[in-house]
Amino acid sequence: MSVDNLKNRNFGLDLMRFCAIAFVLLHHWTAYNLSNLPVFKDYIYYMSVFGYLGVEIFFVLSGFLIGNIIIKSYCNEVVYGKQSILTFWMRRWLRTLPLYYLILFVYIAVICIKHTLFPGLWKYFLFLQNIFKYDTSNNDFYGVSWSLSVEEWFYLSFPVLLISANFFLKKILSRKYIILSVIVFYIVVSLIIRVAYVYIEDPSWNNVLRKAVICREDSIAFGVLGALINNFRKHLFNKYRIVLFIAGALLCVFCTSVFLRDISYNYYYGLGTVSFFSKTFLFTLVSTSVLMMLPYCYSINCSNPFVRAAITHVSKISYSLYLIHLFFDQALQKIFPYHTPLILLVKLICFLLFSIIASTISFNFVENYFLKIRDRIWEEKYKAT
Repeated sequence: MSVDNLKNRNFGLDLMRFCAIAFVLLHHWTAYNLSNLPVFKDYIYYMSVFGYLGVEIFFVLSGFLIGNIIIKSYCNEVVYGKQSILTFWMRRWLRTLPLYYLILFVYIAVICIKHTLFPGLWKYFLFLQNIFKYDTSNNDFYGVSWSLSVEEWFYLSFPVLLISANFFLKKILSRKYIILSVIVFYIVVSLIIRVAYVYIEDPSWNNVLRKAVICREDSIAFGVLGALINNFRKHLFNKYRIVLFIAGALLCVFCTSVFLRDISYNYYYGLGTVSFFSKTFLFTLVSTSVLMMLPYCYSINCSNPFVRAAITHVSKISYSLYLIHLFFDQALQKIFPYHTPLILLVKLICFLLFSIIASTISFNFVENYFLKIRDRIWEEKYKAT
């Protein structure tokens, strides 16, 4: 969900990240604020598609960005071994963990003030809260953390599997095909696990098939696949970007229609049946659609300085926004319990304003602080793309 604060940013990727965080904010705000209005009550669950697509975009985009780092390191270093992995992990953790743990401690402090018991809090410190399922039977504590757990486990496991594959396949495959084999492994195994889950116990679509780590690692692997193509077949990345974007957009429309028809009510209320296709192959197709649109988005630029600055800033603080925004959504619910049009407008303005200000502060004083420490420790060549 995050990318480093670099001078030479790609506007197209910033735009994708901007859209992803906007989708997530839209979903959460409407869920908290419009569900009690009669005019929206019977249709509010359709808005859940934005939250779903926003996270999926984040997954693929994160895989693309961090995949570029892994691929360049693996293919350019004479010996890709333990030191390379440790360097990657430490740089990644200094980027994501400080702010995550800060917000986690704030959530726990709020729980202590309320004297609310929540079992299994220790799991959130090790990203174990959703390895096989995300249990929300007691409460949805720090709900947005599940997606970060999916990412952290991918970046913990991918370099290890890459070294293992290199050990066994280096005599018969070049490095780029070894990377491809690991990517295919993630995609195929994740799909097999979802299918097996459905046949064995028919689990919850949202809390297991969507949020369990072992079911979702393929979504990030699709982003790494995009990074692999960008590094070794860049001419294809550029030549067919318009055709791929159109095909990806059409596939995304299809996936969205399936979600609205088959999943949205279950996603929002936790009730209703979900088809086998939506529990298994839909995740694969959504990730594929985002990957197909990525080459064209990667080529987008913007000459308007105001628009560029606004989108770049929101993209830069998107990780903070993702972790923090629920604080203000929930707080404003208590401050303004009524739902007149004027109050809704005030709540929306306050929600966006407070979230952006708080995220900007947290980026400058927490994220950026640790980025500077990290960049003082390691060389320039390891900086994120």
